[in-house]
Amino acid sequence: MNKFRKFILLFLFVLYSISTFSQITVSNVKSKKGQDLIVEKPEPYDSLKTWEYFNNPIQYKRYIGQRVYLPKSSNDLKYEKSMDGYGTLKMGDNSERPFLFTLSPRTVKIDTENILSDEMLNINYAPSNISKGYHATLKLNSIFTNVYKPFLYYLKVNPYSGEYEFNINNNNNTGNKYYQIIDVIFGEKLENIMYSNSESSNMQNIGSVNFTSTPISGRKNKPEEKSKPLKLRRERISIAYVLKEEITGDTVVYCKQEKNRFILVSFFVKQKQIYEGNSLINKSSYKKIRGIELVPNSKWLCESVTVSASTGKLTYVLKNEKGDVLTLNDIEGFVLEEDVLKEEAEKKMLAQEREEKRKEEEQQRKENERLAAEKRKETCIKKFGPKLGLLIAQGKVQIGMTKEMCEVAWGKPILINKTTSEHGTSETWHFGFIKTLYFNNDILKRIDE
Repeated sequence: MNKFRKFILLFLFVLYSISTFSQITVSNVKSKKGQDLIVEKPEPYDSLKTWEYFNNPIQYKRYIGQRVYLPKSSNDLKYEKSMDGYGTLKMGDNSERPFLFTLSPRTVKIDTENILSDEMLNINYAPSNISKGYHATLKLNSIFTNVYKPFLYYLKVNPYSGEYEFNINNNNNTGNKYYQIIDVIFGEKLENIMYSNSESSNMQNIGSVNFTSTPISGRKNKPEEKSKPLKLRRERISIAYVLKEEITGDTVVYCKQEKNRFILVSFFVKQKQIYEGNSLINKSSYKKIRGIELVPNSKWLCESVTVSASTGKLTYVLKNEKGDVLTLNDIEGFVLEEDVLKEEAEKKMLAQEREEKRKEEEQQRKENERLAAEKRKETCIKKFGPKLGLLIAQGKVQIGMTKEMCEVAWGKPILINKTTSEHGTSETWHFGFIKTLYFNNDILKRIDE
């Protein structure tokens, strides 16, 4: 009966244990806020560096807060007008592309302020080789676009084939102004602003041109409102700067894949402080620039650091003693004379320090050799006596010395030839091809040197 009760108790304990440990434990676990949030920060901007290019777009945010200057465009647009044999009329200059945009599109009326030629406002299309039924007047009305201060500089029209093409750019008055970088956009935010209505990766939809077409003759002499999309074909932009114009307060987006046309004001100021009025030494590998010979290590005075009116680029104006003038966009290869003198002084000081160290080491080596010779002399005299001990310490041997004495004096031989006869044992010790010692019964009998 007791055994049965024990069995029942053991069974209930095991059943309770299984029931307890097979359940899922739910606990209130508190986590510290922000512990798993990692925010990557860009490196701070260094005013000694101009625009840099990064693989990580976050790094472009170092430019936020920087003041930048946009030089006035140096491109002089040329107005040209032509018509081909198919009746296609071309007017303007098809050489520019926009680079400043607004955050959202807006409608801008076309007038003489934002068009290359007044002739482009009202076009009289009446080619002699095209049927009069297609002759018409075209009046440009407005531009709906996200291009900042749009300027219509080119058109191509052919009512006969129904071909209409318009190109716009930023107005020249966007230049010679200061802006501040207030944000850097990329990824989804950039896509939504610049490419939301674009059909392909290399085609950007930038709005439309609205115009009125009125037939010159025929029964349907009725104006017709038309709209032609504006498309910009170029490599897709991955980074854009959001800028605020200092005078008007306008917010614009700068999109330019190639070299940045803005000038960082802090970099420009730093370059003026460093170079202007100071002498430079030519350390470049160039032998000639624009016909001017560059002598190695020749001296040039940096007369000014400025922005070229013709190129809109940061320019260093250098002049040598002969009066030759160099205008460079990159100062690389020219080193400040004070830096050259400083480097030469440091090299000279380093050479002096090396020479002093060499002398100290040589003096120490000689002292160590002297102490070692004194100790060797003391040891040899103590072991072999004053006369033989002095010779052995000096590395000398003489007839009558034992093998031990000779080994201490000259060291171990390279080769030993040993001969045993009825007269005893003889050995020949070879020290290279010249020096040889001959022993008979462990006593030196002959020396060849």
